[in-house]
Formats: sequence, structure tokens, C-alpha cells
Amino acid sequence: MIAWLLACAVSDPDPSDAPTAPVDLATPAAGWLRGDLHFHTNYSDDALEQGGDWMGPALDIAHAWSDPAWKAAFPEYAPGDQLDFVAVTDHRTDAGWADPDFGHDHLVVLAGEEFGSDGHAGVWGADAHIPHEPQGGESANQRLQDAIGEAHAQGGLFSVNHPLYSGDLWAWDTTGFDAVEVWNGAWSTMGSPTDEAALDQWIAEKGGDENPWIRAAVRATGVPQNAQAMRFWQEILSSGAHPAPVGGGDRHMIFPAGLPTTYIATDSATPEGVLAGIAGGSTFVSRGPQGPQVLLEAVLDGTRHPMGADLPGPGVVTVEWRVGRADGGELRLWAGATGVEPGEVATFPIAGDDARGSWTWDAPAGGWLHAVVVDPLPVDVPEDRQAAADAFLQFPDDGGLGALIGALAPLIDLTVLTDPSRCDPSEWDAWSACCMTVDTVPYATFYLPDPIQRLMSAEFRDGEPTGWSMGAISAAFLVGR
Repeated sequence: MIAWLLACAVSDPDPSDAPTAPVDLATPAAGWLRGDLHFHTNYSDDALEQGGDWMGPALDIAHAWSDPAWKAAFPEYAPGDQLDFVAVTDHRTDAGWADPDFGHDHLVVLAGEEFGSDGHAGVWGADAHIPHEPQGGESANQRLQDAIGEAHAQGGLFSVNHPLYSGDLWAWDTTGFDAVEVWNGAWSTMGSPTDEAALDQWIAEKGGDENPWIRAAVRATGVPQNAQAMRFWQEILSSGAHPAPVGGGDRHMIFPAGLPTTYIATDSATPEGVLAGIAGGSTFVSRGPQGPQVLLEAVLDGTRHPMGADLPGPGVVTVEWRVGRADGGELRLWAGATGVEPGEVATFPIAGDDARGSWTWDAPAGGWLHAVVVDPLPVDVPEDRQAAADAFLQFPDDGGLGALIGALAPLIDLTVLTDPSRCDPSEWDAWSACCMTVDTVPYATFYLPDPIQRLMSAEFRDGEPTGWSMGAISAAFLVGR
């Protein structure tokens, strides 16, 4: 199923030929933690059926980006390119929190769950399970609204998950959630977009009150489902609400955690610190632990404001930006406001591994601005992998997962998939799925190095690949009305 992992070459290289590790802009020392906010163990029924992992092994898999063998095989990645936290979000249950293996020596582990049936959400930091079925005569829509309040009453946060995902649309009319999952799984290969007919059918079947953002999102056509989710978030910003953008790998099996990776600004490597960072809104989502990094700062009337801040009012704002790990790519600034169509307002070429610049924004009342980073798709694809690469560049219009499996199949060793004891790091190569030695239970889990991550995160417009890969999405500045 996940045949696509760009793994690593394994003979002893000449040290003089070793690539230089990239600049790491967003480190714990700089006040940033990176992790995955959407992660399943076998306490989720579907993960158990699909060959997932129980709590202890699952958390070891989440930490496996730090494996010395992996680091040695890919010296071009920075030493800190691993996860610092993971939220365990099993479907509609808090049972895993009592598991004796809940917790980890190196990862900050958040207690969470994936709420819902018709419409999913991540709940982090609550004390107990929050029911998704209507209580005491509630309507389905009211249950979701009440669940947001219940999460907050327990000291937790509530985030809308994959809002454009087929039967799990977040078309419900709810307010007050803290975050939106703008990136679920691989950008372009984990689900086909939703059209307006499907939305109309959903509304007719569920009988819910349609929120004011989703119709504009489904009208974004010729783009992957995650691009529609980003538009959903942008429409919410235009309404004056300010949820943080987050990403989730949605791991059940085979894929590792951290694809994509959410970065959170916090001064505390604790569950409380991670929650406070999300609530503070200074986040960005990157393609993976080794993916592009983007930092913004706004200067208004001589005062500096961090990425994701609420700006006190309209005025001329200097937006200072810094981008790492996207040499040859582009930084695109997106802006919008109430009654104003979201769109790109400025584009800057990225030259070098640590690029910087600034832009002057005449920020209107109620306006918002955030950044998107793209970088080039791989061009040095081996001839015997070209067919697989081409498959990733087909628009995901058939439900996504089937096409993904077909594209991955030539890249994975199926004997290792079903028998992880056969995992041999000496057989890793740069255009194959690299088995994780820590996963000893079928089905195996595989590293996905960044070049293949680029293919799985191809940018599409009008149904065609643009030659770019989605690299990162930043939090937005929101201007007071």
C-alpha cells in the first residue's frame, strides 16, 4: 500500500561528499516544537483491522525519525528533524489514555480523541471522552456545537479535521473551534475534492444547518481536497474568527507520523505548553519533519507581532518573512477580508536555504494575511521509477486512496510489508520505501523521505500539476475590525 518512500543509500560514503545539513530555523531552542496532532493506535477499530499498532509500539514509530540508522543514511537532513510531540487521537474513545504505555521518554504525548461520525474533529487536552451522538434530544448540529463547549470546559481544544473529506464534511454550522486541519496526509494524494453536488446531497441527507464557509471551499475546483480545506480556513478568517492552522498525518498503519508536521511556538515542552501554543495561534504546517519552514513577523506602528497574531487595527504593516529548506521555490502571500475574495497578493522567489525579505501590506479592518511556500518537484527521477512518479502527478479525482495505492505499489517491498522481520536497512535506496526497523508487527511502517513527499504533495491548478510541491502553510495575521 505505501510503496513510495524515498529511502537512503547505504554504503559508507566519502565524508567529503556528504551533503550539508540544512539550516533549521524552527528548533526547540528557538521556541518551536514539531509534531503530529492526528495519530491513531489500535484503540481505533479501523487501525486495528488494518494492521496498525498498539500504544507502545505506535509511539516508538512516531519517534523513529530520530533513529541513528535513518540519520546516517540521510545526512542531508538536520539532526533535529524528528518529532517532539504527538497527539493520540483514537476514534471516539479515551480508552488509550489508561494504557500503561501511554507516554514516552522522548515525545510529549497529548491525550486526545477523534470526535464525531458525520464530521470529524480533533480534541486535545480534555479529561474524558466527549460523546458524538446527540444527548437528551439535541439535534445533530447542536451536539457538535455543545461538544466544542464541553472540550473547552474540560480545559481542552477542539479542531475541525479534514473538513472537505467526502462523507465526513464539516458542513455543520458551528463556531468557537480553536483550529482547522488545513492539511491531512499527503497534500495531493489522500482524497479527491468535494463538489457542490456532493455538498447539496450531504445537506439534504443530514438536515443540518450549513455553515457560511464550506460552499466557497467546494467551489474551489481543479485542486486537491487539502487545497479546499485551506480555502475553508481562509473563509473562516474572512468572517472574523481566527482558528490556528494545523496538520495531521492521520496515521493508521504503514505511513509514519509527521506527514505533514505541525510546528507550534511554545516556551514549554509539555502537553500544557503544546496546548498553549495552539491556543496562541502561532503555528505553521510543513510537508514533513524535513520540509520547508516559514516564519513571519508583522511590524505595525513600531510594534512587532508574531506570526498568527491579532493586529490591533488597520494600517500599513511591514510583513517580514524568513523561509528555510525551499531553495528554488516561492513564497506566496495570501490575503483576504470580509467580502473580499482570498487570493495571492505577492510572490517572492526563494534563493538559498535561508531566505529573507519583507513586504508592505496596507491592511484593512478585518483583513488577514498568511504565507504559502512551494518548492520544485523532483526532476532527477530514476528511469525505473518514472512511471510511479507520473502516477503521483495524476489529479486525485477517483477517491484518492486507490490511486495512491497504485502509485506506491512499485516502490514497496511487499515481503517486508507483511513480514517486518525482513527489514534490512542495507537495502534502503533513494527511490524505495524504507522500512522502519522499530515496527516489528505486520503491516510494516515505512519512512517517506522528502523527495517522495514532494511528489505526494504536488500542487495542482485546474486539475493539472504546476511543477511545484506544497511545502508549508503559515498561520495568519488577522486585523481588528
